[in-house]
Amino acid sequence: MEDRTLEASAKLDNPDLLYHQIKECLSSKDAEGLTTYVLERKYSDQTIFFDVASDIVQCLTQANLEENPGFFETCERCLKYLVQTGKPRLLLLAILENWGYLVDDTQFKSVLGPLRDCLLAFPKPCQVSLKDSVQAVYSYVSQIKLPEDNILDGDEKQLLDCDPTVIRLMDLSLAMLSFLEPFVEAASSVKDASGRRQSLPHQATILSKHLLLLLNRPLIYMDLAPPDVAKKMRAKTESRVCAESAVSYLEKLNVNFFSLVEQTVANNMNRERKKNEKEKNGLDIGQENKEESDDDDDEVNISNLSISCLLYLVFTEHQGLDSVPWVYSPHHILEFCLPYIIYLLDRTEFLILYKGVHLLITCLQNIESSSLSIFYLEDEIYVQLLSKLTRVMLYCPVANIRKLSVNVFTDMIKKFECPGRCRLYECMFATFDNPGILGYCIQLLKEELNVCLQSESVDNQIFLGNKLHKLLRLILHLPNAETTDLLQNSDRIISAMNFVRYLALRDPPHLNVTGFWTLLPEVEKKFLTPMQTAVDMSRAHYKLELKNMKNRESQPQEEKGPEVTVSIRNQQTPKMPPERQEKDINVALNMFDVMESLMCRIREIFQQQQQMTDS
Repeated sequence: MEDRTLEASAKLDNPDLLYHQIKECLSSKDAEGLTTYVLERKYSDQTIFFDVASDIVQCLTQANLEENPGFFETCERCLKYLVQTGKPRLLLLAILENWGYLVDDTQFKSVLGPLRDCLLAFPKPCQVSLKDSVQAVYSYVSQIKLPEDNILDGDEKQLLDCDPTVIRLMDLSLAMLSFLEPFVEAASSVKDASGRRQSLPHQATILSKHLLLLLNRPLIYMDLAPPDVAKKMRAKTESRVCAESAVSYLEKLNVNFFSLVEQTVANNMNRERKKNEKEKNGLDIGQENKEESDDDDDEVNISNLSISCLLYLVFTEHQGLDSVPWVYSPHHILEFCLPYIIYLLDRTEFLILYKGVHLLITCLQNIESSSLSIFYLEDEIYVQLLSKLTRVMLYCPVANIRKLSVNVFTDMIKKFECPGRCRLYECMFATFDNPGILGYCIQLLKEELNVCLQSESVDNQIFLGNKLHKLLRLILHLPNAETTDLLQNSDRIISAMNFVRYLALRDPPHLNVTGFWTLLPEVEKKFLTPMQTAVDMSRAHYKLELKNMKNRESQPQEEKGPEVTVSIRNQQTPKMPPERQEKDINVALNMFDVMESLMCRIREIFQQQQQMTDS
């Protein structure tokens, strides 16, 4: 009996035999044996720690947690013991070696604690190990698919919290933020000679970069708005908690968010430049220069979505405002945010569009009306912004966002001084092509002119005379003269005719304050006359089409000829019933009657005004 005990003890003292015994315990899920060999013996020979830790990591799966929770808990305790007693660098490598083979979220979250403890056990901070570890953690979170872009408006957005994909993403994001917390605290706890907080530059750069990446994916795709107190909504969502934590960590690591954004953009440009130089010189793009800093040797750029999400959270949701110096004017903040607002508005996902529209609303709130000089328009970004807004106004499937974009479109124009607004109208009428948007812009110009005629201010006179002539030429332009599609351009045409009617009534010929009557011959020749011809031609065409349709209906089936179908992207469109066709034709004919009625009224006003002047 004593010989057997000595033989067993000898096996346990032999590293290879001990590792074999531990491996058998792991394969048979023997929690008691594993406890005996690893925890009770308190084996200190570290020659097998790497292999044992690597094998234990493979056992920390959801399946083992459900089927044998006692064995799972023992594996966690054993891995924790190995990390506490072993060499941190060796065990860090053992954990990271298995990273590409993680099978589920339980395994991912189970190894985060040991991975963090390994890094914290280093005698001094190691930027390379920290970067590799944080990058591995984020790579697991980022590979999870994003939730579907469901069109939810108002209170419907609360349904996002029930989406399994959202729940999973937020669970993993919170786990990652919890993993980063001690490193953020360590990097931001350093103080300079004057006692002011400062961060460890390399460590802070690594952490800030991955926090920005987390804002891009997945947080930008989440609903990050706070609970609505007025509607007695429940507590903050996990998405909101994640966003607040991420910004809070960034605030600890960076004194000035403006500097963070500028440095991030500069780093992105620097990486692109080096990448282009390598391509030009025929070098391997993946080859790293060991003399470069840890951040520079990573070729992954920070997306504009990351920066956009940060700016949204700071200025719209008021997170991390302590890292925004109050020396910046509202005009500077608007110009700083504009490229990222445009980037958000250029997307199709409704939650990203929501953030873009609300960020713009926030930036405009502190800017007084008529305070932006025309010199701001030397940068084409303002016209580009209005163009992106029109896209949201037309195509966003969420009604509330469409309404907000219409309001902010108008508000953006009003922020400019009169010369700037006049320049904007010229640009919009020259570049926009959607008839509905152009009709709305004509209505806005009409309101501008009404204020101008009621005011005695010299500034408002910019909309009169030659400037108005230039705008009228753009407004009253028929794209294809007499052959213009009147139905497609009906919004623009009717708004233009109403504008002409307003000018004729508001400004009599004997006053001619606006200068409209000076342009009257050109209006007749290039707009009203071609319009009359276009209406006559269009009406005749649709009446003929209606007549032919009724004739076809009265013919026997065999004489109607083959049925014609239309396919769009290989999908056949449903056949329109004759009743619907007749209804659409009648609607078109009514539209032509409206246009002709407006033209008759305009000519009648012209005649009345001229008679009053002559008398």
